[in-house]
Amino acid sequence: MRNMTRLAVWLCFAGTVAGCGLFVDEGTYTVRGEVTAWVTAEALSITNGTEAPVYTFVVGWETSTVIDWAPTLDGPTLPPGETWSVPRAELENVRPSEPGLHVYWWHANRRGTAPGPIQSITLELNR
Repeated sequence: MRNMTRLAVWLCFAGTVAGCGLFVDEGTYTVRGEVTAWVTAEALSITNGTEAPVYTFVVGWETSTVIDWAPTLDGPTLPPGETWSVPRAELENVRPSEPGLHVYWWHANRRGTAPGPIQSITLELNR
C-alpha cells in the first residue's frame, strides 16, 4: 500500500510540473523607448519611439467602461520610429461627445506568439 501512495504522490507531482509548462512565459521582454500620443483639433497622432513594432487600440473614456476587448496580434503595427495620424472624425471607438480617450499599446512577446504587457496613454479632448 505504501508503494501505491508513493506512486500516486509521484504521479500527482509529475502531472503538476508538466501542467505548469502550459503557463510558461512566452518570452516577455523589455523594449527600450516609449510610445507618445497627442491630440489636436484635427487628429490623434501616435509615435512609436521603441525598437519594435507596436500594436494599438484607441477608445473613448466613456466607451471604455462598456466595451469588451482584448489585445491581439492581428491588425496593423506601428513600425519603430514612425508616426500615425488619424483624423478625429475617423476614430472608431471615440464618440464625438467623449471628454477624452485612452491609447492602449503593446508589443508582441519575444517569440511573437502573444501580446506582451499593455501600456496606456490617457488624453483629454478639448472641445
